[in-house]
This record gives sequence, C-alpha cells and structure tokens, in this order.
Amino acid sequence: MKKALFLLSFLAISLGLKAECPPEVQDFTFTDCYGVEYNLFELLDGGQYVLVHVVTNTNTTSQTRTFVDTYHQFGCNGRDLFFMEILPTKNDSVCRSWKEDQSVEFPVIGMDGGGNQFYTDYYSCIYYSGNSGHLLVCPNHEIYQEPLGYHIKEELETLGFTPSNCEWGDHYAPTNLNASLANGHFLLSWDSVEGASYYHVYYRRRSWMNYNMMATTADTCYQGVYIPYEDNHYYVVSCFEDGSEFMSDTVSMGFEAPDFVAVDCHDDEIHLYDILDGGQYVFID
Repeated sequence: MKKALFLLSFLAISLGLKAECPPEVQDFTFTDCYGVEYNLFELLDGGQYVLVHVVTNTNTTSQTRTFVDTYHQFGCNGRDLFFMEILPTKNDSVCRSWKEDQSVEFPVIGMDGGGNQFYTDYYSCIYYSGNSGHLLVCPNHEIYQEPLGYHIKEELETLGFTPSNCEWGDHYAPTNLNASLANGHFLLSWDSVEGASYYHVYYRRRSWMNYNMMATTADTCYQGVYIPYEDNHYYVVSCFEDGSEFMSDTVSMGFEAPDFVAVDCHDDEIHLYDILDGGQYVFID
C-alpha cells in the first residue's frame, strides 16, 4: 500500500499535476505594508470585483507597470474594480520600498500581511494557464476561471468593465499645491485634506504615464533636491484608510532664466525679458 501511494505521489510530481482552482474564494483579511487592513468579503459584498496581482520576481517590473496603468484607467479602486498586489516572500519594509520605486498607489501586501498564505492557497488559480500572476474574484465570491492573459486592460474591457477616471467618493484631492525653489532645493506645500491618512508625492516626466513616487508623508509639505532637467512636474495624492486616493493638479517648477541682451546678425538688440514680458515663450537652439 505504501509503495502504491509513493508511486502515485511520484507520478503526480513527474506529470506536473496540481490541484484545480476552486470555484469560490474563502474569506481573508489582508494587512498592507502600512498596516491598513482589507477584508476580502467586505470588498466583494460592497459590489466590487477584486483583482490581485502576485509578484514573485521583483527583478521584473513590466507587469507591475501595466497593472499600475490599468489601475488608473479603471477608477483607482473607487468603481467596479479593487486592485491589490502581493509580494508573498517580502516583508513590509521591502514592500514599502517597492511601492515607492514602482509608483504603486494601491495596497501592497507582503508575507507579514498574509500575502504568502493567500499565494499558497490560490497558487493554482494565480498561475492557471494564461492568468500570468493575476486572480480575479467576483462579488458573488466566485473565482473567475477563464484566463486573463497578459493584456489585462483588453481582457477587462472584454468582460464589460468600462475605463473611467479616478474622481469618486466623498474624499478630496490636495489643493493649492505650491512650489518654491532655493539653494538647489525645492519645497512643495498643499492644504491638508480632512480624513487623509497620508500623502504620496510624485514627479512626472514627459507624459502622464511616466511618473515616479518621491515620498510618502503625513505632513502637508515636502522638501527635496531639485534636478534641473525633466523631473520638474509634481503632484500629490491624498490617501485614505478605505483605500481611496485622489490626485492633485500638477505644478511645474524650474530655475529662473537670467535676462540677457543679444545682438542679431542685423545688428538689432534682443532683450530676453522684453520678449517674455510680452507673453511669448522663447525657444533657443
């Protein structure tokens, strides 16, 4: 009998057999890397789908970037979809660094917050053929059984989810964002938002899709070293205990151009400030 059981186990391992993805998910309480708790059934019973992305290799970031972009395109956890990311083998400190490095605004759960247990329980669902590290749970507690694929945005639209902006709920974005510059440092300040737990500070490069988190702070000001090339467009996100986040307007900042007088090839004088004060931009080649 023991030989038979051993043989069956060996065959299962050899053939790569694994448990099938169960039809329903069990209740689960996550704690993200900042100590905020999220109960799976509460999210589902509130009418949201829960989309989980699991990162087992933090050397690969392309899928996280796609997940971040999808999060912004589908309502920032305020509409039909609630996004969360799991780093099952990383502690909270590493997860916080990951959030900042990857500009992740949705909850990130590591092994300290139950991520490893969830990953172990639903491994066969997360790596079900074609799921590529994703798991979608429906409001009726059923696990979506069809492959999600690598083009998650297109798959979501196929399922009937409509792209939407991130303005929702009863909370508000930071306002009156101001920037000043002195001695190679910049200072951002903004009005406090009632109920906000903390703020994320970002800088944006050439387009909205190319942005990076600079800091997480509970204060309404942030000081940093100014680098005078592309990263001079800043915005702040207010973050709340219910997972909602709201983005401020963007403020731009740069060094003041010194005035000068030049003489062109026709011996005409050109005063830089005269042109600027007349309302024109000056493009110098």
